[in-house]
Amino acid sequence: MYRIKRLVENFDLKLLYSGPSFAVLFYVILFFCSGCDFSGSNNKISEGIESVIFNLDPATIKTPEDNRIVSLIYEPLVGLSDDYKTFEPGLAEKWSVSSDQRSYFFSLKPGIFFQDNSPVNTEALVFAFQRQMRLNLDSPLFSMIDSIHIIDSLTMRFTLKYPYTPFLYTLTSPVGLKGVSKKAILKYGDKLAEHPVGSGPYMFKKLDDNSELVLTKFELYPNHLPNIDQISFKVYSDYSEISNYFKESKIDLLYLIPGFYIDRLKWLGVVDYQVLPATSTVMIGFNSQSPPFHLPEVRRAVLLAINREKLVYNFLRGNSIPAKGPLPPVLFNYREITQPGYNPEKAAELLAKAGYPHGFRASFYYLDRYRARNTIFEAIKNDLEKAGIKLNLIPFYSWEELEAACRSDTSQVYWTAWGTDVLGDPENFLYSLFHSSSPHNLLHFRNNAVDRLLEEARREPDRQLREELYRQIVELVLRDVPAVFMYHVIPVYAYNRNKIEKLPLDPYGHVQYQNIVLR
Repeated sequence: MYRIKRLVENFDLKLLYSGPSFAVLFYVILFFCSGCDFSGSNNKISEGIESVIFNLDPATIKTPEDNRIVSLIYEPLVGLSDDYKTFEPGLAEKWSVSSDQRSYFFSLKPGIFFQDNSPVNTEALVFAFQRQMRLNLDSPLFSMIDSIHIIDSLTMRFTLKYPYTPFLYTLTSPVGLKGVSKKAILKYGDKLAEHPVGSGPYMFKKLDDNSELVLTKFELYPNHLPNIDQISFKVYSDYSEISNYFKESKIDLLYLIPGFYIDRLKWLGVVDYQVLPATSTVMIGFNSQSPPFHLPEVRRAVLLAINREKLVYNFLRGNSIPAKGPLPPVLFNYREITQPGYNPEKAAELLAKAGYPHGFRASFYYLDRYRARNTIFEAIKNDLEKAGIKLNLIPFYSWEELEAACRSDTSQVYWTAWGTDVLGDPENFLYSLFHSSSPHNLLHFRNNAVDRLLEEARREPDRQLREELYRQIVELVLRDVPAVFMYHVIPVYAYNRNKIEKLPLDPYGHVQYQNIVLR
C-alpha cells in the first residue's frame, strides 16, 4: 500500500597527471576498485524528495520512496519489460516452469558480485529470500511460496503451494524478493537498513541526518557502467523551496508533484515533465460490516451523492483522473464497465429505502497531511450533507494510526488508497483489497463469489480466461460498493531540461539512473 512519504555531496578529485601511463593505470583502477569516488566527473544527479526517514532494507521497506531507492541498490531475479507482459533477465539469465505450474527453476548469471565483493550465488540468494519472506509473513507476494531449494551454486527451485499464474510478475515487483548479500546480513543483522549491500548499479555511500542520501555507481556492475556516477536524494521541507532549488541547480529532478505546483515550475523556463501511467487508486472506504454501512443501499447512496468528477477536476489540477472502478487503467480496460456518476436524487431514494429518509451521522477518518486534500474533504462533506449525511471529520497524523483505526470494528468511513505492488496482472491488487482473508482488506469486505473468482483467477493459466474472471470480479465489486473509487493519481517527474536530455523509466516508473543521458 502506498504510504506516500518523501539527499548532494560534491568531491573534486583533481588529476594532477594525465600522461598515457597514468591513463592506463587509471582505467585499471576504475575497473577493479569497487566504490572508489572518481568525482572529477560531472555526471551527478540530485533528486528532491519530501522529508522521510530512509529504510534501505528490502525486507522492511514501507514507502514508495524507499522502493525507488532500494531498486537502485538491489536486483530481482527477473524484470518486467515495457509492454507489461514479457519478462527480462535480472539476476537470473533463464528460467522455466514445470508442467503442473508449481515448480519454477532459475539459472543465475555467472560471475556476478555483490557490492561487498561476495559472489551472487544460490546460497546467498536463498538466505536473503527466506529472511525477506520470514519478515513479511502477511505479504500476498510470498504467500504462495512453499519452499526454495538450492540445486547447485547457480540453480534454484521455487516450489509453490498451488499453481499461481502471476508468480513471475510478483518477482518483478519493487517490493518483491531482492538479492541481498548474505555476508552483509550476517554482519549487520537488524542494522542492514543502514548498511545496504546488493548487486544493483548503485551502492550506498552516506546518509546525513536523514537530510541527504548519497549513492555512487557500483564499479563491478556487469554489462556496462552506469552513466551517472553519483545520485543525491536531497530532502526539502516544503514546496516553497523547490523553485529556488531548481533555479540554483541544487536539484535536477523531482517526483510526485502536486497539480497546483506544476504550473508554477513551468514559469522557471528550465523544467520539463515526464508523465507516468497511473498505478494507484484513491478511495473513500467503508467498513462494510459496520452499521449503517453494512447496507449496500447506504454505500451506493454515498457514491451517488458525491460529485466525483467535479471534485477531481476542481481540486487536483489535472494530475489525477476520475476512477471508473477499483483498478487503475494500466491494469484493466473498463470498456462498458464503470461505477455510476453523480445522482443526488437517486441517493435520497436509496437512503429512504434503507430506512434513513432523514440521513444520519458518521465519522470520516483521514490522514492530515496535504492542504489540497483537506479542501476536498470539506467538499465531500458538503455534498453528503445535501443528502442528509453529516460527516464528523477526524484527522490522523500518521499512516500507522489511521490504518489501526480503519481496522477497528467501530470504524465507518475513511480516506485511503492502494498502489499496486505488481504490474502486468491485476490479481495482487484485487486479492489484497477484496479477498475476505487478505490482511490488507481494510474495507472489511466479504463476498463469497468474489473470493471464489479471485482464487480461480490466480490459478488460471490462460490469459484471456483470466481477464474474463477479473472482469466478473470488478463487476461484483462495483455492484456491492465496498468503496467510492475517487481517482487515480498521475505521477509526474519534473526535471532540469538544461542538464538532462533523456529520463529513462522502468515499467514501475522508477528512474533508471544508470541510463540517464545528460546534455
